[in-house]
Amino acid sequence: MHHLHWRGDILSVYAIAGFGLLLFANAPNRLILVVGILLVLNIPARLQDAYMALNHIDTGAMWGQIFDEPGNKRYLQLIREGNYLPFVLDNLAVFPKKMQFQLLSGRIYITFGFFLLGFWFARKRLLQNFQSERPFFKKILMYTLVIVLVLVAVAVVIQVSGVFNNKIQPPLWLNALFSTLFDLLNASTVLFYVAGISFLFSKKSWHDILESTAVIGKIALTSYLTQTLLAWFIFFGFGFDLLGRVSPAVGYLIGIGVFLGQIVFSKFWLSRFYYGPVKWAWRSLTYLKAQPFVR
Repeated sequence: MHHLHWRGDILSVYAIAGFGLLLFANAPNRLILVVGILLVLNIPARLQDAYMALNHIDTGAMWGQIFDEPGNKRYLQLIREGNYLPFVLDNLAVFPKKMQFQLLSGRIYITFGFFLLGFWFARKRLLQNFQSERPFFKKILMYTLVIVLVLVAVAVVIQVSGVFNNKIQPPLWLNALFSTLFDLLNASTVLFYVAGISFLFSKKSWHDILESTAVIGKIALTSYLTQTLLAWFIFFGFGFDLLGRVSPAVGYLIGIGVFLGQIVFSKFWLSRFYYGPVKWAWRSLTYLKAQPFVR
């Protein structure tokens, strides 16, 4: 349903990946960790690329179908017009392309890999026992920082040197290497954020600041859907139609304003209710029983 109203929706991907977690409910921790690492490094996508290259499958044509330029222009026009039914039907029609992108790029493997790593973190209770696990988090912080800095430096050198440009097509093995390094950079950046924010949260000077933003995460589903609703009326033709009509700086300010407003709303809501409204409805449907709601 959310995809019908926002093409960039991630909930549909999470739903598919979430079912996969059931297969690992009773799996040993080591297996969860190994599979999670392989997936966040996007190994299935690299094997997929190798298979397509060996069998001379034209991936360029496949990507061309996904990034349909005429379709993108039509979608932008639908956004501008603010005509609900054609907009929703167009989003429905491109859902298969969205899933094709997830598989071809390997994004869905990466997402599921991070689900597994989160599952492993929770089983080991690493965040709950942060003080005793500080050496572990320190290693993650330092190793990932080095990886990120080195890979960013390599990318800058390649870009500045102009070794590769639109006229030179790198060989397949080099493309595969660059893709692997890009996935390593992304995975390392995520883990760096996790470790870094964990350290900041443990410091008194930062704890209160970060704690004040945590309330949004406590009603994350409601917050996420509310952002879509607000963005609809701010940027799309259904409301003020500001998409492409304001500078990026103004867009950032609007986003920050929405986020700060959600912090205030989340604090207000959680002082009176146990869950966000969408989470409460979802839990009630899951257990087929109305869950406690009002404090």
